[in-house]
Amino acid sequence: GLMSIARSMAGGGNRESLVSPILNRRRAEARLREATVAHEASMAQMRSAVVGLDRRMHKQQCWMQQSDKQILAAEIEKVRVRVRLDKAEQRAKGLSKDLSSAYDNVVSLLEDRLRLQGTKARNEALVAYLNVIGKSNQNNEAAFFTNKSELCTLLKLAGEKEVLECRFEAMSEESTQLERFVDEIMTKCEDVLQLNVGFQGDWVKVPAVLKESKFSGMARTKSSDDSMHPVAAVQQIGEAISTTLEEFRRLSEGLAKVLAKDAPTSDAHLLATEIQADYMSRVAQTLAVQTPGCSFIAGSMKLEEPTECWQSGYADLEQHRQVRPDTIFRIFSMTKPIVSASILPLIARGKASLSDPICKWLPWFEPSKLRVWAGGGRGRGKEECEASKKPITLLDVMRHTSGTFYPANPANGTPGVQDPFLIDSFLKNGVRQAQSPEELSRRLAQVPLAHEPGRQFTYSPATALIPVIVEKITGMPYEEYLDEVLLRPLGMRNTGFFLKDNEQRGRLANLYERSEPRRGLSYDFQEAERKIFTYERGSALNGDGGMFSTIQDYQRFVRWMLSLEDNRIVPKDLKQSFCQTDHLARQGLAMPEDFLGFASGFGLGTYVTPQGLCGWSGLANTHFVCDQRTGRYAIAMAQCFPFSWRWQELMTVRLRRWEGKVGGPDRTKNLKKPSELSAPE
Repeated sequence: GLMSIARSMAGGGNRESLVSPILNRRRAEARLREATVAHEASMAQMRSAVVGLDRRMHKQQCWMQQSDKQILAAEIEKVRVRVRLDKAEQRAKGLSKDLSSAYDNVVSLLEDRLRLQGTKARNEALVAYLNVIGKSNQNNEAAFFTNKSELCTLLKLAGEKEVLECRFEAMSEESTQLERFVDEIMTKCEDVLQLNVGFQGDWVKVPAVLKESKFSGMARTKSSDDSMHPVAAVQQIGEAISTTLEEFRRLSEGLAKVLAKDAPTSDAHLLATEIQADYMSRVAQTLAVQTPGCSFIAGSMKLEEPTECWQSGYADLEQHRQVRPDTIFRIFSMTKPIVSASILPLIARGKASLSDPICKWLPWFEPSKLRVWAGGGRGRGKEECEASKKPITLLDVMRHTSGTFYPANPANGTPGVQDPFLIDSFLKNGVRQAQSPEELSRRLAQVPLAHEPGRQFTYSPATALIPVIVEKITGMPYEEYLDEVLLRPLGMRNTGFFLKDNEQRGRLANLYERSEPRRGLSYDFQEAERKIFTYERGSALNGDGGMFSTIQDYQRFVRWMLSLEDNRIVPKDLKQSFCQTDHLARQGLAMPEDFLGFASGFGLGTYVTPQGLCGWSGLANTHFVCDQRTGRYAIAMAQCFPFSWRWQELMTVRLRRWEGKVGGPDRTKNLKKPSELSAPE
């Protein structure tokens, strides 16, 4: 290399050729360093990827462990369900033995009765013969003593007759005990068939044969019916028992199929929905028997179409106009939920609050202007009143704690205030003669309150104040406002306060009164003398009971109440507060149990039970009930007085009984304050 350099220098070579190898070397070293850095970066990325892969593998292992736990829990739950099903089958076998024992007892009873009837007939013939002998021998003592042996025989038979009569009385007692035993068997059967097996809260229906067969009253009926031969009666009882057991076996198999591993959830929900709809349909059919006509619909929020829908009877008896799906009914107090719901959009927008005193819009309800009935307490007279210490709030109006009241009226079927002074004050102020909602509110303010606002639940016409409050806030006529915010968005075209045309008038059902049936005859119906509302424009708009609707329209309103995803009109939390929250329980209040026939609280327009049920009724026997927990509902509409809350009790008894065993959700937890609900979302 030195020789080469020397030759270059000697030959006058270029200096750059001398420096070039050094530069190339430095460049190679730089590239090597860059490659080393890149390699280290690549190794870092690989290490990071390996760490990420390890984490994902760890998470996957955690998920697999959690999945294994879930599978194990599902298997455990399946075993529990199977155990419960086995217990149900064991109880069914026990029931079968009890029914067989009852069958044997009935057979024995009827055989004894048959023997007794034969012995009775023979004894009666012998006694008649004894009387003939006695009369023929009154004047012939010798002949009489000749027949002494026969007389002794007859006397002996008379003694046997007394013994048999005692036996007959004992058999009557046994018959009564057997009736009770049969009733207990029926109850057992119902309990077994209603067993909740822990599958999504669904239950099994009691087969219709238990309600429709003659078995439940067989002992009672056959003990007094001499026209049926005892053998035929026994055969009929046996057929009823066999049919009952066969129905139970079929339902058990259906339940086992639903509980199978591959059974889809929708099938189970559909089965439970059909079961509930079937039971409520039978309640409505009972209502239909006691009214000229009835319409019924039941369904679930998980299904688009109703599971049960039928119409029965006549909307007008004289015209022979049958009840149809579009028949218009007077819904009376089922107006209250609709009117109460109409103010919710104003609460959602912050235009009103549940804690606002209503004197903010209606100054004639200032506390200083209100009178509260003293009730004759603390040495006061029964007609003395005192100034109100608290204002009436919008919450008091909507949950019926304002202190206003309905006078007691036995024909209404609803508990009311019974004090003569308060009733007289209500009538003298002509509350029901008001020609406008505002005039009604002014007249109602002149009536003494039954108690201080917020103190207790008292069913009242206070809902009629909501249209006046809405008009004051919006400046719109209430009918126009209601149509804009609620009826039109929900498609309730056949609901309102005033009939639109003759076509609607032709679909309005007539109103009837029912008289109690005479023995052996059906119910008798007469057209009601007082229809209460005319539904013609020009009459007063009544916000606590003056609306009409069809069962299809009211179904749309009920489905809107149950749908928490539909936030078109009001937000979700306010809708829950309307029909799911018990606003009475917050202050330790409740509806009287003798009101509905079962324990309940009140939301903002419907009753609310601890089991998550809500609903309400109308004066002409229109009823609806919703199950908030499962999204199921049922509506029955008739047009007949007298009214009874008994139908609400019957429609909800199965749901309340089931929840009473399992335990329903506590609706009073996390209850929002009225001030919190007033702010817009």
